[in-house]
Amino acid sequence: MQKSLIIQDAFLNRVRKEGITVCLNMLDGTKMRGLVKGFDSFVLMFEDAKAQQVMVYKHAVASIMPDRGVDFADAEN
Repeated sequence: MQKSLIIQDAFLNRVRKEGITVCLNMLDGTKMRGLVKGFDSFVLMFEDAKAQQVMVYKHAVASIMPDRGVDFADAEN
């Protein structure tokens, strides 16, 4: 049985592995720029431009914008 692709996980894993800088647009209107260092079902471990690690709850994120395109052609779950 083939596992279905979970786009959120594939996207976050790709930007993490490739070190792609992203901009987190938060629900309160603030923006955070940096790297995704890890994630689970509820949180993102994020490193900002000052190399500070921040744990961000996913429910507080409105959108995630990568600095460049993210290829899902060979994405695995």
